[in-house]
Amino acid sequence: MVDQDPNTNVVHPRTAVPVLRGTYEPGTAWLVTAVLGTTEPDSPARERPSVLADGSRIRIEDADGALLFDREAE
Repeated sequence: MVDQDPNTNVVHPRTAVPVLRGTYEPGTAWLVTAVLGTTEPDSPARERPSVLADGSRIRIEDADGALLFDREAE
């Protein structure tokens, strides 16, 4: 998480942004993140998506099983 300067967001004066950091070998690397947020207690946004990565394919589905992303490795 990277804290933002005060009042970057007028509605929420103290905010943070999620980031991915790391060092990777040359080649292809897949970085996957989900940023979820809601004020509704029963919102589907409270449910995490599922990620399947088996070395030859990456597939992401929402909490209801709807396909969000599907791709074979190159």
